[in-house]
Amino acid sequence: MSEHIHIHHFDNIDHEAVLAKCRSQIDQGLVTKQSQYVVVYNSFMNQNLPHELMPHNWEELSPVVEYMNSYTGSTEYVQSWFNFMHKDSEITIHNHPRAKNYTAVYYVLTLDSHPPFEYIVNPGPDEQVYVLHPQPGDLYIFDKNLHHRVGKQLVDDLRCTIPFSI
Repeated sequence: MSEHIHIHHFDNIDHEAVLAKCRSQIDQGLVTKQSQYVVVYNSFMNQNLPHELMPHNWEELSPVVEYMNSYTGSTEYVQSWFNFMHKDSEITIHNHPRAKNYTAVYYVLTLDSHPPFEYIVNPGPDEQVYVLHPQPGDLYIFDKNLHHRVGKQLVDDLRCTIPFSI
């Protein structure tokens, strides 16, 4: 457990169904490819697609969303999307200033060979970097201002996460 990130694990999510839903949105052209990973966020912002297509409204993820609602005390989601990471992709350091209070990441598919989740406290000369190794079914909830990143993926196996801005 981390002092900056709340971690909860789910054993009851059908990850194959979630992956199928992600792939369906790709096949329908509802998402854009940015860099080496697929990001729903850009499509929703640029095309004003219906809010109900965002992952926080997917039936397959309802136990995750119910848990986040209870933990954060909020049912308002600014955005949710999915990331597919392939070999040579990375997610550079960032935070989520558009979220109201929290950011969350649900891990659908991740392997021990994938890069870890890193978060940075006090970015700058005195920064502290913490490393976490998520497993499928893990949910990380943290303050929207916490800087985080995922290093370069060196293997060709797919990694899938679903971030939420709450």
